[in-house]
Amino acid sequence: MPTLAGGLSFRTRSLISGLSLALAIVLALAFRPVSPELALSFFFPSLMMAGLFGGAVLSAVALAVSVLTAAFFFTGISGSVLFFFALLIQTGLALGMRALFRESRRWGVRYRRLIDAVTAAVVISDRMGQIRQPQPEFEKLVGMAWPEYAGFGWLKAVHPDDLKIAPGEPGVRDNILRRTIRLRDPKTNDWRWFQFRSISIPGRDGAPEEMISALFDVHRQRLQFEQSEIQVGELRHRWKNMMAVITSLATSSQPDGDEAVEAYVKKLLGRLNAFAAAGDQAIAGGQMIDIGGVLNATLAPFAGENPRRIVFDGPSCFVSEETGAALALAAHELATNAIKYGALSASGGWVSVRWTTEDFGKDERVAVEWTESGGPPASEPNREGFGMRVIRFVPARERNGKVDLDFRAEGLLCRITFLREKPSLPPG
Repeated sequence: MPTLAGGLSFRTRSLISGLSLALAIVLALAFRPVSPELALSFFFPSLMMAGLFGGAVLSAVALAVSVLTAAFFFTGISGSVLFFFALLIQTGLALGMRALFRESRRWGVRYRRLIDAVTAAVVISDRMGQIRQPQPEFEKLVGMAWPEYAGFGWLKAVHPDDLKIAPGEPGVRDNILRRTIRLRDPKTNDWRWFQFRSISIPGRDGAPEEMISALFDVHRQRLQFEQSEIQVGELRHRWKNMMAVITSLATSSQPDGDEAVEAYVKKLLGRLNAFAAAGDQAIAGGQMIDIGGVLNATLAPFAGENPRRIVFDGPSCFVSEETGAALALAAHELATNAIKYGALSASGGWVSVRWTTEDFGKDERVAVEWTESGGPPASEPNREGFGMRVIRFVPARERNGKVDLDFRAEGLLCRITFLREKPSLPPG
């Protein structure tokens, strides 16, 4: 592999420059009787070779020898001056091209070393994925010799379950195709996880002609992810068991026939269930809660046998655990109020729960709307109770948080908005 400082030694470059100059002198002297002008033209290729391979020092030496040779054997002092300027321009062009070539190679070497540092192998194939030429790095990776992996032969090293695109694969993003597969490790004969990242290279007609794929070893990350999934599953299981025990203790401890206590326990359990739904989402989301997930989990019991009575609509949007828990409690209060006095108290009533995000530069505004329709007119309460305080508490931990309540004739409209920092894209 060429180094950043140069691939040829000074001795080799001197030999190339000297031989090209010697050949030019021999040819020039041979053609001098026939045509002196044609004879002098042989010095220009030699200066080009000296500039491209020799560099500034050897080019200067070749330039001096060429001018002295021309002055002594051909044109005399006056003619050699013009010839000197012509050769000087030729030498400058050669040195400029040498600088461009060296910079291009330098970037190529940097790219090659970067690829070697962050990837397991680079594979060049046609647009269908067939390998048409030997790939030394890939040979070491899969333990197959050329032409065993030619065409689609390399698929023999892929786990059979990974030959089809699995649900949840990232697919194409930013013009890069991502696929995660298992390849057989030739050293241990075990399966090892790799991610392909492939980009198409267009041909002369602009259509995709080749694919360049970089393979990243993601085996350790994949195993850690699977281990984390098992731990999260166990944690969620214990969380649900704990909430079930708390619910059982609350219901079994209440006295029979006391309506006030029964109403209190029912309200307590409703709020516990909302909190449990938020907690379950937090465990699944790694301290971040998906708005759609927590609203669906919290409001599912209120839809009854007709799930269309509560309609959900919105993009994937994650908020902090604290905001998600507050949102779950607020949704529970709104649903309880709707069953008692609002849209869900009427047979034809329904609720629309919609959340949106709006770009604000580095931030984005999140809005959650609760809209009731088809029920009795909404009436503003005489005083603000605990449920209303719970609703207004939702955006308390977020920036520019605001809660708007509109008691309309068509039904209650509650709009919760706040600003948050725009989330970064996930890796990979």
